[in-house]
Amino acid sequence: DELKEMKIADINAYDKSDAVNSFTLSGKRMWLTKEDRVGLVNSINIEKQAGRLDTVLWFDAVKYTIPVSSALLMLNSLELYALDCYNVTQQHIAVVRGLQTGEEVESYNYKTGYPNKLEFSL
Repeated sequence: DELKEMKIADINAYDKSDAVNSFTLSGKRMWLTKEDRVGLVNSINIEKQAGRLDTVLWFDAVKYTIPVSSALLMLNSLELYALDCYNVTQQHIAVVRGLQTGEEVESYNYKTGYPNKLEFSL
């Protein structure tokens, strides 16, 4: 059981790492937390309702001007990517919990099955 808990901790750490939590926007690797994604969708929808055509995303002190419709599509894709990654992580945890031997636990590869990272260009 201790080996399983250690492997699950490794899975959770991998899930939170740049190996999973990143996408590329115009060649720059970045990530937006769930809270950031939800906040941006809300703000951009308000901009859309106000008739704005473009929105601004700041990341690492770099300004990205993005058409509102494109920004919303990107955030939708990103949310689906995050959900798919979550499902893969939870599946790995479920598999590890069902393994019978220490050898199985130690050799289990939890870095497989994740979706391809998203790449956006402006």
